[in-house]
Amino acid sequence: MIDATNSTNDKFEMKDRFLLIGTSQLTFLVLMISIPSEAANNGWLSGSCASGSGVYRWTDGNRYEGQCQNNVFQGQGTLFLNNGDRYDGSFSNDQKNGRGIYSFANGDRFEGQFRDGQRNGQGVLSRLNGDRFVGQFRNDRRNGRGSYTFLNGDLYEGNWEADQYNGRGVYSFSNGNRYEGQWRDGLQNGQGSFSWVNGNRYEGEFQNNERNGQGTYTWANENRYTGMWRNGEQHGNGTKYWVNGDRYEGQ
Repeated sequence: MIDATNSTNDKFEMKDRFLLIGTSQLTFLVLMISIPSEAANNGWLSGSCASGSGVYRWTDGNRYEGQCQNNVFQGQGTLFLNNGDRYDGSFSNDQKNGRGIYSFANGDRFEGQFRDGQRNGQGVLSRLNGDRFVGQFRNDRRNGRGSYTFLNGDLYEGNWEADQYNGRGVYSFSNGNRYEGQWRDGLQNGQGSFSWVNGNRYEGEFQNNERNGQGTYTWANENRYTGMWRNGEQHGNGTKYWVNGDRYEGQ
């Protein structure tokens, strides 16, 4: 058996890093904030829609301060939620629309575009722990191109779908190791290449973060093995080539 297993630690580190994103996914509150059509001024602490701006409070403790027009929140305003979250930005038709800043009670912060009360378009999500996402959102989830920088220096750059790595992307480890290739549901799946800081590299098929299928492992001295893999290990027939021209084919 040819030893090509020195990727194990980084493989699991990368997986754990993604699980950190997934398990701590922020729940984004979409609040329908329409003013009651009857006795519309009952909740106004100051001002009114008639005056163009004011302070409106709901019985549950939520509060809006800002512009109003035709009995709907319209223009610039601030929404204070009873869970400690806060939104500062643009409103249209009683919903967050346009550019705004959403500050979570736990210290996380989103700044970017909103449409119909949800994050849609380009935005920046900054985590209290120091992690940071810069990229595209659709229907309140990370979708499209984006980069996620971890506090420890790891970096993912590539495609996202439904808040997970999906499509083509590059994951750079802070220790210098690097994976470039296909992702599905947050894991290495499909064609890709993994390079180690010591000069070793693997190019071939991945499944669920493991070398699975056909692939080539090349050592820093340019000796290489080409063959089948299963769960990160050589499996079945393969061929090893030495730089001096020697060659071995078999299992």
